[in-house]
Amino acid sequence: MPDTQAPLLDNKQIIHIVTEIIIIVGISFYFYQQNKINREHIEELKNKLEEQENIINRHEQIIQKLVNVVNQFPPPPSYKPKTRQHSPVKFKHEKPIKVQKREPKQDPACELPQIITSENVKFNIMDQDQDNNDITESDLDAELVDELEELEELEELEEVSDIENLNLKKN
Repeated sequence: MPDTQAPLLDNKQIIHIVTEIIIIVGISFYFYQQNKINREHIEELKNKLEEQENIINRHEQIIQKLVNVVNQFPPPPSYKPKTRQHSPVKFKHEKPIKVQKREPKQDPACELPQIITSENVKFNIMDQDQDNNDITESDLDAELVDELEELEELEELEEVSDIENLNLKKN
């Protein structure tokens, strides 16, 4: 009988060794798969990081170009309206106008004055040039040109201030 037990013992040991090998192979396969998944994930993250670095570099270049463009603009001058040398304005009073007396609608105390007071007198604004009748078309043209220049200066100032406001909002 001792011979029959030896082969059984050997069979049990062989089965035990084979199961241990299978378990070790299974564990090795599991860790190999996990390692492969982690490597792929690391490679994917590495590619994303490189893309983001490229985007950041392009943004830095764009920002630098914008700063250079903004620095090329002259600083906005402080706004000072152009002073013109106009001839003094003369006021001519019109004669007071007589107003007809209206009948009161409800309250007799609310009557209109018969003559308009000096506070209600209309004024005619007359330029000295008009008094002298010296205005020519060239004078009018020159005044129009001056007005257009002032408007263009104002528009330029507004554009510069708009650009500055955009830059401040971005920052």
